[in-house]
Amino acid sequence: MLLTVDMDVPQKSPWTDYKRPDNVYPVSWIRTYGKGRSFYCSLGHRAETFTRPEIVGHIFAGIQFILGDLPADTTPNPLPATVPQP
Repeated sequence: MLLTVDMDVPQKSPWTDYKRPDNVYPVSWIRTYGKGRSFYCSLGHRAETFTRPEIVGHIFAGIQFILGDLPADTTPNPLPATVPQP
């Protein structure tokens, strides 16, 4: 996971009827699949979102990652102790 939503801040919580047991809501992540790479980002749906330098930089870094130009650790985050282990 690269970015998550803090669901403990009510004014920033877009979901009111969806609860995860670990209270972690990812909005951006990277992952490798064999020799392939993936980048996911659900930040923003309005044009003004994409004029913010930090968002543009994040998306640009994600594109660099999937192209292989930017190395990154894709080790999965450990599950919190509150989540039943598989």
